[in-house]
Amino acid sequence: MKKLFSTFIALIIALTPAVGLCASRIPVYRVDGALLFFEKSTGEITGFAGEPTRLSIPTSIAGYKVVSIGNGAFKNCVTLSSVSIPGTVNHIGSEAFAGCTELKTVTFGGFIENVPLDAFDNTPWEQGLDGGFVIAGGTLLLKYSGSDARLTIPYGVQKIAPDAFAGNLALTEVILPEGLVEIGDNAFVHCANLSGIVFPSTLSFVGIGAFDGTAWLTNSPDEFVAVNGILLAYNGEGGCVDVPNGIISLGSGVFMSNDRINAVYLPPSLRTVNEAAFGESKSLKAVIFNSGVEWIDEYAFTGTPGAALIGEKGSYAEYYAQMSGMSFLEPTVVTVNGAGLSADVKPVVIDGVTYAPARAVMEALGLTVGWNDGALTGENEDVRFSARAGESAASLNGKPAELAGPVIYCGGRAMIPLRSIAELLGAKVEWNGETNSVNISV
Repeated sequence: MKKLFSTFIALIIALTPAVGLCASRIPVYRVDGALLFFEKSTGEITGFAGEPTRLSIPTSIAGYKVVSIGNGAFKNCVTLSSVSIPGTVNHIGSEAFAGCTELKTVTFGGFIENVPLDAFDNTPWEQGLDGGFVIAGGTLLLKYSGSDARLTIPYGVQKIAPDAFAGNLALTEVILPEGLVEIGDNAFVHCANLSGIVFPSTLSFVGIGAFDGTAWLTNSPDEFVAVNGILLAYNGEGGCVDVPNGIISLGSGVFMSNDRINAVYLPPSLRTVNEAAFGESKSLKAVIFNSGVEWIDEYAFTGTPGAALIGEKGSYAEYYAQMSGMSFLEPTVVTVNGAGLSADVKPVVIDGVTYAPARAVMEALGLTVGWNDGALTGENEDVRFSARAGESAASLNGKPAELAGPVIYCGGRAMIPLRSIAELLGAKVEWNGETNSVNISV
């Protein structure tokens, strides 16, 4: 449609000196020999007419700041060889310069937060004229089109855009520069041969799936894969997960679609929980927060309807639960004969069953706790109890018994269904809903 305006607009220009014109009710302004369609109300350039070759987009038009280049605004402008984009522009739309087959030079006047790669589809600039790197504004790495196996990303890059290296099978090692702050979603996804990565100390955010399918992540022997305190992946067996202290941020999607986890204990060091960290985790029932958490992304629990947040009254976890409509519980308090249970892991309710650390509970009930051929055991002069992890079947003095839930692991600790084991051992169990507490008396 833009081209249909060209002849008509040219006639208008010849007949009037005015800068602001109107074609089909779209305000039109002359800039560098071209006509720009500009919406003053939004500050967006929506299209063009003419055959510009070198274009410097102004910071303002008719006294209104230029802040956006709209979807397809300069699409298929085959005469355009260079464009200068001012620092006032904070948005570039999809296919904004797509098909500009002579466009070799793109200059950015300020820091660019996001640029969709398809904005420059089928342009020489998008093919990477400088070593295969496509870098916007010197700070945003949009794409790498080279074939080097060992790669050092240029200094000055602060952000790697989503999908920038996706599917690059030539890449085996990459050195990320100091000053890099963010790696976008799927940035290195399916770089199957990428086994060596040098991370900068400045990195503070990693997007969803950034390293999925890389040898670096696939071959990691670690249960918890972390960089700079950011937990990027969990490779454990599931069940009850105890995130280690020192983790300050749960990376985007770190537990996403993990149907092996039932409960997750977060460490005192944790401060942030990022997008989709627990998304689509259908088996997740409880996340136990410490008071240090300062921010949880609004989409952290999308598609995880059965999870309850457990934390202190007045904590950010409680606020988040209220805002998102999730269940919130204060930690369950367990006492034995009136004395508080001494344990380094808080009790947790999973599927309506209260679990507590096996050793702390059983020793408080007078048993000696041990392990025998993979089974949890508790013994004294009158009692011989055993149960295998992952099973709800137990044995008491040689006779079979059934527990309300299986014995589970959490960070190397055995957790037991509190009521059923206490009652098996002859104790009385009382629940106080007002104080969210359990008292066991012998």
